[in-house]
Amino acid sequence: MPQKNIIMIAMSVALEFGDRVECLILGGMGDRIAATVGLAPEFADALDAPEGGSSAERPAFPPYAVRFRQHAAARPFNDLGVLAACLRGQSSAFDLDRLSMVTAPTLALVGGQDKLAGAPFPVAAFFPGGIGDTVPGVSHASALADEKFRRRALAHLTPDAITSGS
Repeated sequence: MPQKNIIMIAMSVALEFGDRVECLILGGMGDRIAATVGLAPEFADALDAPEGGSSAERPAFPPYAVRFRQHAAARPFNDLGVLAACLRGQSSAFDLDRLSMVTAPTLALVGGQDKLAGAPFPVAAFFPGGIGDTVPGVSHASALADEKFRRRALAHLTPDAITSGS
């Protein structure tokens, strides 16, 4: 499941069942992603684009969307059409102002080299118990595999962090 879809689900659950959520972590969620909680439409369009034909017949996509398609196509288990449909389904506007109703301590955590997500601090500001933080030397792609990133996220889940708001 794409990371942005997980984030949208986490925020939706926190809004719907806030009394059951003790703590929330939004990894890779900065201000550039927050508005759509999904990838820009050109990512899905690039996945759906037909292969072959002359360069004049193929639509032009930004280089980052082309690299995304190449990355997805390199995985034999990926169905590009299904991925495109998932991206379109999750790339809808999310009412960020509603997040002020989430009272659980919330960490918006982004890698210091993450150019895709943007800054975590504006996202954290939507939550009454929000904290924004960055982990130096970590990009959007390397965040989940990075030990420092995971340690920072886990520190937010400690009982002291939960009771004090991290």
